[in-house]
Amino acid sequence: MATDEDVLIWIDLEMDGLDLSKNFILEIACIVTDFSLTNIHEGPDLVIRHPKSLMDAMGPWCMEHHTKSGLVQQVLNSKLSMIDAETEIINFIEQTISSITKNKKRLILAGNSVYVDRYFIEKDMPRLNSLLDRSILDCSTLKELIRRFNSQIYHNAPIKGGNLHRALDDIRNSIEEFRYYQTTAFEEKQQIQEGTLSLNKNISQYLIWINIHSVVIHCILTDNNLNIIDEITDGKTDDDLMNFFYRNRIRQERMVVVAGTYLGSIRAELKNLAPNFNEFCHYRSIDIDVISLICEKWFPNIYKQRPIGDDLKHSIELLRFYRSNIFK
Repeated sequence: MATDEDVLIWIDLEMDGLDLSKNFILEIACIVTDFSLTNIHEGPDLVIRHPKSLMDAMGPWCMEHHTKSGLVQQVLNSKLSMIDAETEIINFIEQTISSITKNKKRLILAGNSVYVDRYFIEKDMPRLNSLLDRSILDCSTLKELIRRFNSQIYHNAPIKGGNLHRALDDIRNSIEEFRYYQTTAFEEKQQIQEGTLSLNKNISQYLIWINIHSVVIHCILTDNNLNIIDEITDGKTDDDLMNFFYRNRIRQERMVVVAGTYLGSIRAELKNLAPNFNEFCHYRSIDIDVISLICEKWFPNIYKQRPIGDDLKHSIELLRFYRSNIFK
């Protein structure tokens, strides 16, 4: 692993549900890699002890999949506490990083829809969370963009293997997915290329671009060609945002993917301010910071020429720029 690179901390969690107020981490696994995936350091896969009452209270999806995978019984048999598991993961990361480089590098959380894992890490493992950079590498961002940009590459993605819905195998699948996109979805060039944005028009979902300032929610609805359809700058409640969807004839849930920059913290705020609207949107996100991170590492000359700005319309402009210059 080159010493001048930041480090990817691939983490996957299994939980007994997605409600931060009552659900907990059941299993955590960790793999450390560089951005090129040439060095892979596989860490522990830890199952955390919880009482049978917690397992019995799981919803139908978790009950079915965690029983089938064997996780429920392993949780009941485990002697490992949450604090002990957190300490073991931290020790693995610190020992691995110290063996790679003496320089202080950013530790970037990576995985699929990993902003959800980040919520539970913040709650259940705050010491681990404090080690991680603000940026994340979310493979779901790549998945959703490539689904729109190049459907052939999307449909040829590797089929997931191993024991699905178990932490370590899920990480391995995410790494292979990232490796596939790395080798198939990006241009092999280092210069700006003029071109017209052309997106796959066969996808029905819109994109809802979101930013939040002082509990005021700014939303821009675009089509898949990133044309702005509608905008609300003063949303504050579920009713405000759901009415925004209804006036655009969006009535089917989980059809609209959330887009923006640094979406982990934004979706956490959205969940508090407008929980019904957040649930109505698709659970996946398109975080433009993920693409900026990849561009910085793989296309540094192009990254230096990216448009600069910090508002929501700039995020849309930035995705147009990346689409024209780094994606196939």
